[in-house]
Amino acid sequence: MGEAAVLATAILAGAALVAGADTADKIHIRDPFVVVDREKGCYCLLSSCFAPPGERGNDFFAFLGTGAKIYESKDLVNWSEARQVLTIPDWVGCRALWAPELHQFRGKWYILGTVNGADNRRGTWTFVSENLRGPYRPTGRRSITPPEWLALDGTLWVEDDKPYMVFCHEWVQIGDGEMCYVQMNDDLSAPVGEPRTLFKATDYTASPSKARCLDHVTDGPFLYRSPKSGRLFMTWSNVDAKRQYVVVLSESASGRLSGPWGRHKVIFGKDGGHGMLFRKLDGSLAFALHQPNAVRSERPKFFPVEDDGETLRIVQE
Repeated sequence: MGEAAVLATAILAGAALVAGADTADKIHIRDPFVVVDREKGCYCLLSSCFAPPGERGNDFFAFLGTGAKIYESKDLVNWSEARQVLTIPDWVGCRALWAPELHQFRGKWYILGTVNGADNRRGTWTFVSENLRGPYRPTGRRSITPPEWLALDGTLWVEDDKPYMVFCHEWVQIGDGEMCYVQMNDDLSAPVGEPRTLFKATDYTASPSKARCLDHVTDGPFLYRSPKSGRLFMTWSNVDAKRQYVVVLSESASGRLSGPWGRHKVIFGKDGGHGMLFRKLDGSLAFALHQPNAVRSERPKFFPVEDDGETLRIVQE
């Protein structure tokens, strides 16, 4: 086997960390998602595969690329060179992949990512692998979200041993962005039943004006159940009166996915968002997001989180 073939096989199989590290402040990423590999004692940071600056012009969709890659780190500061773990097949018709997430479910690993098609439709697809580091392949022939919708930012939530996708029906199609959910089948390849709406952007907005379109954004949901109280929280992103990206915390009054959802409040208001919660190697709770929300300037940021059972607080030093 030639050197090129050996290298390709190693990448696909998830071989040892690649040298040539970057620090977090040099990594360009939107919508960071962290998985903790406790067996290897490291963090895996999932990202879209960005095209090099200028390669695809100023096309916001195209510069994001059509795959996903993983960086690895021991300390959340110094990161390995990224390696690609998902290459979306041509038949999918992907123009760009947004906001990939990585979840383990029933012994397999799944990437949930928003596929933007050539027809400008977008929806969250699922991709599966037997290994955390891939390679990943599509689970089916369509998105989990309705193909006729502009839908994005799907995340996995398991309740009563049933898998659900929580996602956003986008404001650019319906005016008032919605947070929705739909049950999935056991291999996460197809929806079960029809989506249901949890809440709308105008149920809460970070801006006092409800007349401006940008105020109606729902982005980047992530669910978390407090081990201290059993309360079910969701973090998601909105746009405030200064047109800054913010993180909103919401709570389910019933403690279940179906809600009702309320107690919406901003917990991060410094032009950063699309975040997620994870447990660090030392067991402490942390929040990952990108900041600022300016195209090509985004960087991953990691903050400690306090969970007192009643609410969550992002600790900003």
